[in-house]
Amino acid sequence: MDVHAVPTITHGRVLVQEARVAARKGLLVGFHGYMETAAIQMQRLQAIPGASDWTLVSIQGLHRFYRGRSQEVAASWMTREDR
Repeated sequence: MDVHAVPTITHGRVLVQEARVAARKGLLVGFHGYMETAAIQMQRLQAIPGASDWTLVSIQGLHRFYRGRSQEVAASWMTREDR
């Protein structure tokens, strides 16, 4: 699995897992929910039957924050302004 930094005003995070070469069918792209990460969504994509035939792409929201008082990073897609 490759991790790509997407340059924006803030850096984005995208996880990519290439399909098996012999069975390549296309892209399967997933977006996580609130207070989750691209890694969590990648696990969901990998659990789909036949997922290894597809290139999996999991995109993380640009608004990152710490979950509660922990050091665990989570992400969101919007702010109050964009609701």
